[in-house]
Order: sequence, then structure tokens, then C-alpha cells
Amino acid sequence: MREPQPKASTSRLSGKLRGLAVAAAAVALLAVSASAAAASPAPASLVSTVTHVPTSVTDAVGTGGGQVSVRPQAIPGTLLTASGKTEVLWIGANYCPYCGAERWSLIVALSRFGRFSGLSTIRSSTTDVYPGLRSWTFYGTRFTSKYLTFVPVEMYTNIPDPSTGGYTILQNLTRAQNALFAKWDAPPYTQFPESYPFIDFGNKYLMVGASYNPGVLSGLNWTQIAADLSKPHTKVAEAVDGTANYLTAALCKLTRNQPSTACTATIRSLEPSLSSKPLSQSRVIAHALAGQPSLDEQRGEPVHGRMTGQVPGKDDRVHSGVPGLVLYRLEPAEERTRLPLRQPVHLVNNEPQLVALFLVLGD
Repeated sequence: MREPQPKASTSRLSGKLRGLAVAAAAVALLAVSASAAAASPAPASLVSTVTHVPTSVTDAVGTGGGQVSVRPQAIPGTLLTASGKTEVLWIGANYCPYCGAERWSLIVALSRFGRFSGLSTIRSSTTDVYPGLRSWTFYGTRFTSKYLTFVPVEMYTNIPDPSTGGYTILQNLTRAQNALFAKWDAPPYTQFPESYPFIDFGNKYLMVGASYNPGVLSGLNWTQIAADLSKPHTKVAEAVDGTANYLTAALCKLTRNQPSTACTATIRSLEPSLSSKPLSQSRVIAHALAGQPSLDEQRGEPVHGRMTGQVPGKDDRVHSGVPGLVLYRLEPAEERTRLPLRQPVHLVNNEPQLVALFLVLGD
């Protein structure tokens, strides 16, 4: 059964780390402050910028220049349809910063197949990691398309509920949606059962968690993020548009590569990379804990100058440069992704924790 009330988006991830070697040290309790205000209708100009990213830009971004760490995976389900079209099911929450990051990419991707109306802007929780991340909510949104039916469920607001220690309820899953959530948001498809963001692409492809580091968007407002989407060499474009390209590839597989304006040669070239192999623990954990100074393994350079050492190989230990924190890597070279230096404060069983040591396990 799913927990009836989340404590924080990172607690839903970190609470699933049992079975892994994680040593955590307690830190002082943080005061809980109010989250950002309710959603606001998005200006038409902002919506237009985000929903009309030029194809020349997204094609130039391609795979995202190393910013995209998780891609949709194929799942062996019976085709999910609604209103005679393939259904795309979104399950998220307004407080969740990982959901906030993924929404940008999903809007870019779905806009290639149809039209959004009623989009509103929102900020993620101000007491979670990546506090106050600028994003969108799908609550109250409509999507019209001749190819797909988009069904969004935002389960919680970004407003704390003092009676539960979580957030106030916004929408409930139907029995059918809950069955899909329980079936696919579980091992072997993810190592963090019933976490979100969760995207079911017609029961044929699956995404759990954010595809890129939400920290890419930190400190930027909606206008700045939207403008960067059309600048292919920015980190925002590489992360958001790169993720959108992989999401589009999954959608194109469902629509038999229609329309051609969405399913370009660049997008079709990504389709074979949508593997049926479940995500490894190592890849998911390294991504889930990302967001702090880390080692860019593709370039072998320390990011923010905080990590020392060369690119880690199998069975190597990486000295973080932070007292008491050492990262161990035990995974195949082909599974390498951005290793986090440290995990920000998060809640485990409603108690604040700071990860001091963890193992990244291979397949």
C-alpha cells in the first residue's frame, strides 16, 4: 500500500534505501515554514514560449549533452487507452521538486502532439531540496490531441498540513490508476516503490523520477527558464529539451511516428535507446541523490571544485573533500552517471537526516 501522506519528496526516495549500505548522521531539526503560494494562471506569452520550442533547437540538443541521466524504459503492459487514443498517465505532486523539473520537459514533449490550455505556474515546497523550484502544475489543465489522451493527477498541494506533517491532498487516484501505480512503480522497474514523478506511456513505456538534476533550474524564474529552452547550448536546454526528446521518442513509438513534425529523424534515432532493461539501482540512486557538487565522469573534472580524484572505476572509492564523507562505486563502467558529492537534508520517518556514506550498487 502507498503511504497515505508524504513527508517530503526526498523522503519518499530515501525511505526506500533499505538493503543498501547507507550510513546517516542526524542533524538539527529544521523549522517547517509555509510553502509557496497556490498556483497562478500562466501568462499566454510564457505558455507560448514553452510550448513552441523550435524543432531546430530540440534537434540540435539531441541527447542532451550528458545532462539526461534517466530515460523511459519499455514495460510489458497491455496498451492503455482513453477516449480511443493511447493514454499518458502522469502522477505527481505540487510540492515535489523532482516533479517540477520533469513537468517542463513533459510540456515541451506533449506540445508536439497537441495543445495545452489552463496551464498554471507553481513553486515546489520551500522546505524541501531545491526549494521553491519554478515549475507548473497539471491540476486544472486540459490537453487536446488527435494522437494522445493526457491524464494528469497531482496528488498533493505545496501547502503543509500540520496535522499530518505532510501536504494537503489535492487529487486522489482512481482504483485503476492506483493499480497501475502499484504495478509499475515497484521493483524491478524502480528501486523506490510508489515514488513520483511517475509517467505511464500507454503501459508501454515508463518514467519514474526526474530525468535530470533539478538543480539546473535552481535560482531561475519562469521567464529565464523558458528563454533558455530555445538556446541549445545552455544547461537548461540540454536538460529540459534533452529529456523532452527522450519522452517524445517514447510517444512517437506509440503513435507510429506521427506526426512527422514531432517524430523527426533526431527523435527516431533515440527510439532504440528506450531499453526494456529495468533501471539499475546504481543509476537510480546516483541520480536521486544528485544535486550537490559532483564529479562529471564524462569529462573527469570536479564540478564546483569540491570533489578530488580522477574518474572512479569499478570498486574505486572517491574522496569527496568533505570530512567524514566517502563515496564508493561498485557498478559496471557503462552504467556511469553523475555521482553526487552529498545528499541535502531530507526527512526519514519525519526525522531530519544527512547522508554521510553510501554504496552505489551495480546490477
